[in-house]
Amino acid sequence: MRGRDRFNRYKGLILALAKALGILPLSWRKCLMNAAVGMPGHGAIAFRYALLKTMARKLGDNVAVHRYCVLIAPEKMTLGSNISIHPFCYIDATGGIEISSDVSIAHSTSILSTSHQYSDPNVKIKDQPVSEGAVQIMSNVWIGCGVRILSGCRIGRGVIIAAGGVARGVLTDNNVYGGVPVKVLKRRVEH
Repeated sequence: MRGRDRFNRYKGLILALAKALGILPLSWRKCLMNAAVGMPGHGAIAFRYALLKTMARKLGDNVAVHRYCVLIAPEKMTLGSNISIHPFCYIDATGGIEISSDVSIAHSTSILSTSHQYSDPNVKIKDQPVSEGAVQIMSNVWIGCGVRILSGCRIGRGVIIAAGGVARGVLTDNNVYGGVPVKVLKRRVEH
């Protein structure tokens, strides 16, 4: 059974669980999410979804957060439907993250919405301020394994980012990107 079919089959139960979990304080729900990070199986994905439903600004249907994913500031996330976030991803939404529908994020990817400043040589780098920059990922995007998406990045519709790429700035629609930093490798062919 595909993930979307499985979600639809149990949607009522999952939403009821989310409603029950929603009465807990946010700090408790975050603790539960951290406790559930290593839980295996479809039931654990449903549990993480129910928790995320209570925390995110907006969360569509069929969003799978797999094992060992770290979500920082989930209350500053907006997520569409049919999103898969594979194991060992790190997502820091402190500066805001929006992920549209039909996005696949492969394992070991990092998405950062903050950046350390370093311009004052009289202040230790670790003590300098952090700047925020929202990240926006449009629909129908495939992010390869080990990709790093930096603060302020906007990824257009239909984009593919090859494994190991470092994305920053604006990535335009329907292109395949790769490299450090990423550059256009080729244009996706439309039929």
